Amino acid sequence: MNIPVGAEAIDHQSQIVVVELQKCRDWLGYSYTANGWHYSGATIKQYILNPQLTYNDSILKIYYEKFQPKSLIEALFIKNNKITIPNDEQWPALPWLHVAYKPRNSNYQHFGPNPDHYGKTEFSKTIDLYKKLSKNGYQPKSHRDGFIRGYFLKHYDDYRFVVSGGQHRIAALAMLGYKNIEVKIQPSYQRVIDIQKVHKWINVRNNKYNQEEAIQIFNLYFNENGKNKAKKIGIYSKIYM
Repeated sequence: MNIPVGAEAIDHQSQIVVVELQKCRDWLGYSYTANGWHYSGATIKQYILNPQLTYNDSILKIYYEKFQPKSLIEALFIKNNKITIPNDEQWPALPWLHVAYKPRNSNYQHFGPNPDHYGKTEFSKTIDLYKKLSKNGYQPKSHRDGFIRGYFLKHYDDYRFVVSGGQHRIAALAMLGYKNIEVKIQPSYQRVIDIQKVHKWINVRNNKYNQEEAIQIFNLYFNENGKNKAKKIGIYSKIYM
């Protein structure tokens, strides 16, 4: 059976699809390819230019030190006054998800604060996986749970694939020049979140977000690619992209 590719994969029944890597985003809206910025990709690029790189001198360490958001909206936008979240729920789920990305007090992959021992582990994992993939390539069928996983955001005739599992792998593949990758739809997730069905999104229906707020968050994944956020954090460099 042929694996569906790109836009044709959105409404297909296949759980394994091929997506354009430049259309992939993590849940914070970072892009993995050179058109955007991602902390793991930037760290790998830094390592490529300096194979003696250590965690203490890495972009990853600076990122964890500089980016320590206190709420979902701060994590997504850094500064935004148009979306309000009740003080007792600073980390609600995204407008279309059942489960919230609620950070732990430490040891959290996506931002700081993190103790150095955790950062060093993340750094080693990122670089080791890059070296492994550069040698052996991406072979998801050869490993248990080997596929990068996620779900689609659909904006009329355009899409984004939001990665829910395999962040290190996809960052490494981007640095290795992959353009298209096989991925798997995340089990238990809704396959497609369609902008035209915003009124049906779970956290719009339960009034955690109004439609305007929900659409603003949705549009982040289409309008941003990580560069602006990295600049606001004060960590962006054209060398490491």
